[in-house]
Amino acid sequence: MFEEIKAAFNAALDAAGGDQGASKSLMRDAVIEARSAIKYMEEALIRSEKKLARETKSLEDATRRGRLAAEIEDSETVQIAEQFAAKHREKVEVLQRKVEAQKAELAIARREEQSMTAQLKSPQHGGPRVNSGAWSSSRASDAALEQEIEQTDSEALARRQLEELKRRMGK
Repeated sequence: MFEEIKAAFNAALDAAGGDQGASKSLMRDAVIEARSAIKYMEEALIRSEKKLARETKSLEDATRRGRLAAEIEDSETVQIAEQFAAKHREKVEVLQRKVEAQKAELAIARREEQSMTAQLKSPQHGGPRVNSGAWSSSRASDAALEQEIEQTDSEALARRQLEELKRRMGK
């Protein structure tokens, strides 16, 4: 997902030689999409962490039940509890790897988004230019750019969530 956004940003950078206004607009759109993707990735990480917590709890429950069944010498319940514990242990291991991968992917995405934002703001790519007397104007341009990005960021996130909901519903 993030690779497509990065590719769009790079395409905008490549087009910088031509129409700077259009190039800057494409770059801004890519930054907005990147921020939206990061929020989506953060939400997915939270869901995975919650799922991991539930599976860990289920593993603890199965292990405890097996131990209690062993104390009363109920071999059938011990066997069933061991089967459930093995199933939950496997799921916990997979979810732990998934959470770690999502954290790593999120860290990469954040670094790329920061890089894209810095490039968008740089003078050579159509960002604010700092002349001797234009420092406050540059800061105002940065603030306006950030405000515009933040404003449309929530719209992009809503679009992405709607697409995910439609995908889940099979539409």
